[in-house]
Amino acid sequence: MNTTTLLTLAAILGISTAMADTSTSATPTSAMKNGTPSYQYGDSEWADVETITVQAANGDPIAQYVIAWILDEGAGVPQDTEAADTWYKKAAPGLKTKADQGDATACRALSAMYKDGKGVSKDEAKATELAAKAAHNEKK
Repeated sequence: MNTTTLLTLAAILGISTAMADTSTSATPTSAMKNGTPSYQYGDSEWADVETITVQAANGDPIAQYVIAWILDEGAGVPQDTEAADTWYKKAAPGLKTKADQGDATACRALSAMYKDGKGVSKDEAKATELAAKAAHNEKK
């Protein structure tokens, strides 16, 4: 996928691009880096799909969430909502643990999952609570 196509896809999907501030977004950032689709979430480092997949396979819940989102949106890879759901479900327990510990990035990701019912039961109240917790923890 070339840069123009990826940026057009990002604009259509409302995905922020490389220059965007991702500190309060529940959406990973997608951009071309050295000719390769790359992704960033919160304050994580930019990484390609292969690197994120290795991190996800090693149990990193943020990476698992990013893989789920990439597959769900078809952002730089073929869309696969079934595989996305599997990754969202894998990410949920680790995100819950990190959110309970006050991790703002985990709170934002989990909030988005509850808002949309991805990998967890849809729960608007829980989504709102987690979004508020993320905002509060970012101010610390």
